Amino acid sequence: MVVIVNKSLSVTFRVPAELANAITCAVSDSGSDKTAWLIDAVRQKLNQPDSNVDFTY
Repeated sequence: MVVIVNKSLSVTFRVPAELANAITCAVSDSGSDKTAWLIDAVRQKLNQPDSNVDFTY
């Protein structure tokens, strides 16, 4: 039997105010939550495939 445990880590970073505002607007327009939106953006930048893994935030 194989048990896969998906862990998430909290990451804190600073961004310029105008970038934070742009992120907030994009998240609002997407209908997603900020964490999911940022994970998607990072995955795209790193050329990593989408994951359907449900992380607990």
